[in-house]
Amino acid sequence: MTEFLPWFAAQVATVFPELDGRAIAVSDMDLNPENPPTKPIALIALATEKSDHKFQGNGSGRIVLSDEFVCEFWFDPLKYQDRKGVETPFWRYYNFEDLRNKFLTMLMEVNQISIEGGSGRIEYTGLDVESTKQAVMITFRLTHHTEFCPIAPVAVECEPSEAPEPLPLSATTFSFSMPSADGQCKPETTTTTDPCAFPVTKVST
Repeated sequence: MTEFLPWFAAQVATVFPELDGRAIAVSDMDLNPENPPTKPIALIALATEKSDHKFQGNGSGRIVLSDEFVCEFWFDPLKYQDRKGVETPFWRYYNFEDLRNKFLTMLMEVNQISIEGGSGRIEYTGLDVESTKQAVMITFRLTHHTEFCPIAPVAVECEPSEAPEPLPLSATTFSFSMPSADGQCKPETTTTTDPCAFPVTKVST
């Protein structure tokens, strides 16, 4: 199964060539002033995962996940200088609006790919800007809503018993759910298609 955050990072790297491929899915980061990351860079990380009860039908047995994650862009921390060339206390302004507009345009294309491929929906929830000695950080906050698709169990031989032994589960006939275009799982019999895979189509630059 294709993992969502690395897949999303690949889309960011494609749309923002100025990153030179530095769009990375991470779990956390240990900042070291002596070895700072090369900038600009985009870091994608999960914040928290919840069960999305609003999208689960009563008694349907569906499990809908709501993953809150961030996409954080890091830029060089530059400060303005006065007329004498002396550094001021003020951090240089980065045009977050242009970055946001390009990011949200990418997000709309990614959502279209996800809807067609049945891999959920990404919701934009906000933006933060922060400046430190390490970097100017522009952080997009997002939520990924997707229906959980169970993995196929491993086929095992049945335990001996006095009753006639049933046939063991066959990997070629086991039926599981594939997400459809409307985001709901539909019965499907297959062994070659990953029901929870994300489409490999890259968004346009």
